[in-house]
Amino acid sequence: MFNAYGERISQRRRYAIVFSVAAVTLIGIPIVQNFREKPDDGFPLSYYPMFSKERHGVTELSHPIGIREDGTTIDLHYRTVSRGGMNQVRRQIRKIIRNGDANELCHDVAEYVAKSRRKEYQDIVEVAIVTDTYDFHEFFNGNGTPRRRKVIARCAVQRSDCGKTDRKAKE
Repeated sequence: MFNAYGERISQRRRYAIVFSVAAVTLIGIPIVQNFREKPDDGFPLSYYPMFSKERHGVTELSHPIGIREDGTTIDLHYRTVSRGGMNQVRRQIRKIIRNGDANELCHDVAEYVAKSRRKEYQDIVEVAIVTDTYDFHEFFNGNGTPRRRKVIARCAVQRSDCGKTDRKAKE
């Protein structure tokens, strides 16, 4: 076997070419499923329906929220609960709620918010641990509002005014 320059192709290179063509073919085969009326999805040749399949049903998500004086809310970052990854923190929150320790978690998050220098946390007066229920169809079509919100625990954010000066008192 020779290449375009008339040079002999080594046995090792031929194996690499055959393997590459076979690999690209195997990866590309599932694409034909997208053009069938009833696609056949199966291991190992999946056409990846997890990204294109309609989502049905509902899911629950427990997380902390901040509540402003005017009643508006902000979803608090998962790091207000723990330093782990997002899914790890979500599991921790569910376990804490299941064990009946949501009030303690609420106070810990409120303390974090009170000490935080993040601008968006400065006007938060209360923290709540909530379980939101989301409808997949609504959520993935742009409606991020939960279908239902259950407040598990709620507590005040107590900020210390130490170190802050009142400008009017100085004048």
